[in-house]
Order: sequence, then structure tokens, then C-alpha cells
Amino acid sequence: MLVPQISGLGLQIMEVLWAEGPCPIRDIHDRLPAESRPQINTTRATFHRLLHNGYVRQVKQVHRSAVFEAAVTRDSVYDAAIDGFADLFGDNMTAVITRLVETGRLTSGDLDALRRELQDGEARIHPASGPKLVRARA
Repeated sequence: MLVPQISGLGLQIMEVLWAEGPCPIRDIHDRLPAESRPQINTTRATFHRLLHNGYVRQVKQVHRSAVFEAAVTRDSVYDAAIDGFADLFGDNMTAVITRLVETGRLTSGDLDALRRELQDGEARIHPASGPKLVRARA
């Protein structure tokens, strides 16, 4: 499924909505990090792209201010971004991880955390006792 990408500012806006719940655009703008907060018109333009692409929806009107909420979950946005990223690399996750290590974006601490996640995931998928869970083939 092809999903429009969310920019860095768009993701910041979504994070405010996920954390705070329904808000008018001005409140969302005021909650963006002060050190990197753009002009209000930039926030509005980015917000309207999110609205047009179905990431947010209007829930009510209070006086002259429309109140909006997230129309998608954080997990669905991150899953779509990861799927797009994986598609870019032809689903070759080894190449992705190798590139992240080479560029210094993935540290040895990150790799240790990944190893733990993989071991925990394996334990959940293949518990030591009880039936073995196997993914069905399509």
C-alpha cells in the first residue's frame, strides 16, 4: 500500500496530536519544540497536507477555531514508514543495518538492544514449552 510520506514537521505535529489529543492548529504550533518551531504559516501548510492526506480530521468547531485529532495511529504511521524504507532496499535488512552501522547511526548499544529484541521475539514465537507457533503461508 502506497502511503504519502510524512515530513519531519508533519511527524512533530502528529506527535503532539498523539500525546495531547484533539487540539486547534494554534495549540499544536505552540507545543512544537521552541528551538526548531517554524513560522505559524509553515505549520498550517504542513497541517493542511496532513489533513488532505487523511492523517488528521476535524472533530469540532469552537468559536472560530477548528479542533483536530489524529485519524491514524502512531504504529500505523511508523509501520508504513518502515515498509517504505524496506521497499527502498529491496527488503534486504542486512544491507540496511550494515549501512546504519557504517554511518554511525546504529551503535553497539543499539545492536545489543536489537539482539535482545530478537531473542525475546524468538521466545514469544517459539516458546520452550507448549505448541510451536508457525506463521501460515499465503
